[in-house]
Amino acid sequence: VNTILFLRPTQSPTIFLQQLGRGLRLSPGKDCLTVLDFIGQANRHYNYEAKFKALTGPGHALPYEIRDGFPHLPAACYLELEPVAKKYILANLGQNAANKNGLTQRVKTFSEDTGLELNLSNFLKVYDMSLYDFYHASGSRSLFRLKKWAGLITDDRDVENQVYQKFSSFFHIDSKRLLDYWLAYLKTPKEASNETERLMLGMLYYSFYKKKPAQLGFKDLHEGIRDFLKEDFVKEELMEVLRYRLSQLTVLPEANEYPFTCPLEVHCHYNVNQIMAAFDYFNQDQSPEFREGVKYFADKKTDIFLINLNKSEKDFSPSTMYEDYAINAQLFHWQSQSQDRPASPKIQRYIHQGETGNLISLFVREFKKQGNYTAAYTFLGNADYVSSAGERPVSFVWHLHQAIPASLLAKANKAIAL
Repeated sequence: VNTILFLRPTQSPTIFLQQLGRGLRLSPGKDCLTVLDFIGQANRHYNYEAKFKALTGPGHALPYEIRDGFPHLPAACYLELEPVAKKYILANLGQNAANKNGLTQRVKTFSEDTGLELNLSNFLKVYDMSLYDFYHASGSRSLFRLKKWAGLITDDRDVENQVYQKFSSFFHIDSKRLLDYWLAYLKTPKEASNETERLMLGMLYYSFYKKKPAQLGFKDLHEGIRDFLKEDFVKEELMEVLRYRLSQLTVLPEANEYPFTCPLEVHCHYNVNQIMAAFDYFNQDQSPEFREGVKYFADKKTDIFLINLNKSEKDFSPSTMYEDYAINAQLFHWQSQSQDRPASPKIQRYIHQGETGNLISLFVREFKKQGNYTAAYTFLGNADYVSSAGERPVSFVWHLHQAIPASLLAKANKAIAL
C-alpha cells in the first residue's frame, strides 16, 4: 500500500494513526507513502493539531515544526507538505488556537458524549491534550471559564488572567513527593513539620511570586499562598492540575546526594524559582535577583549550572552560544562564561572540586521555550571534574553520577550538531 485516501472524519488521534498506519507498513520496492486528505478542508474547525501531534509527539510548538520542515521527527523520518497545504494548515492552526468556541463546545457536551464526569483529568485524556494545550499562555482560559461559557454553571466571579498564567509553573512537575505535599497542604494548610517541608512550601510560594512575602505586604509564605488562592474555584482547579500531574508520572526519580536538606529529586523537572527555593536561596526572608546560568551557594559549597542545550540567535548573543552537550550517558561537555580564564578563582574552584569537596550540579533543558511557555529544567544530579581546556570560555568535561535518562540523551547528544 503506497497511497492512502482519508475519507472518514475522526477526532481520535488513535484512530487517525491506525488509518495512517495501514500505509506505513514496509514492503520491498516501496519508497514512500502518499497521503491524500479529503477531510480537512471540509470544515474550517477541523482539528489538524491533534493529528500532527500524534505524529510529532509533544514538546514542540506545531506551527514552528510545520514552518521548519518537522526537524524533530525521529532519525531517518521526514514529513513533507506541499506549499499550499502548509499555508492552509498554518492558517487553520492560527484560527483555532485563538478560538475558544471549539473547546467550549467540547466542554458543553463532554458528559453526554463520553459518560464521564467533567473534570480536568478526564477532559485531557479523552481529547489527548496536554496542560500546555488546554491552558492559553495569556491566562485567558481555564476549566472554570469554559464551564461558564458553555452555560454549565452560572457564576459571575472571575480573577485576573495573571492568576491562570501562574498555573504553568506546575505543568512540568513530576516529583510525586512534591505533588503529594502540595496537595495535602492545599487541602489542609499547616506549618511545615520539618526542613524538607519548609523548603517545599517555599517552592510552592515562589511558583506564584518572584518577591519575598514582606515586599508584597504578606506576613509570611502562608499568607501569600492563601491570598493567591483566596477564590475557591481557583484553588480547586489548581488542585485538579496537580492531581492530573500525579496521574501522568513517567519519571522514576533518584535521591539527590547532598549532605544538606534539599527536596529536589534527580531527573525531575523544576523551573528557576523552584530550584532557588529548594536551595533556600529564595525563602521567607529573601529573594535576590537571579538572571545568570550559574550560581554558587557558598554556605552549601555547591555550584549549579542551568544549561540550555539548543540555543537560538534570538535568545542568545554570540558570546553566550556555549557548546553544552552530552558526550554519552554520563559524560557532559560544558563551557563556562565567555570572560572566564583558567586562573580565575571560580574556574579553579571547578577544577579542584574533588579535592575541596565542592559540589557541582547540572540542570538542563532542550530549549528556552516550550511553545509559548518558559521551559523547565531536568535535574541531572551531581558531577565530578574530568578535564578542562581553553579560555574565555573554558571547556569542561563532567562525569555525572547518574546516567542521563534515555529520553533526554538523544536530544542532548544532537545539540552540538545543531
